[in-house]
Amino acid sequence: MSLEKKRLLISILISLIYLITLASTLKDIGPTDDIDYYMKAAIKYTEWIQNTIAGIAKGDFSGFSRSEIDKYWVENH
Repeated sequence: MSLEKKRLLISILISLIYLITLASTLKDIGPTDDIDYYMKAAIKYTEWIQNTIAGIAKGDFSGFSRSEIDKYWVENH
């Protein structure tokens, strides 16, 4: 048996072992529901970026003040 065939066989064997292990523990994997948290944070980050860029265009750099940053980045520091 050539080296390439041996590597292919070993790769398939490892994949099957992984798949069987994963399938046998599937009922133990719990769903996660953190989209509400991260989407809310992402929307606030986008608002900060938009407001800060609009402010910079007008010569206002207050978007970089501690109060403005804390206002928009409170979910994830």
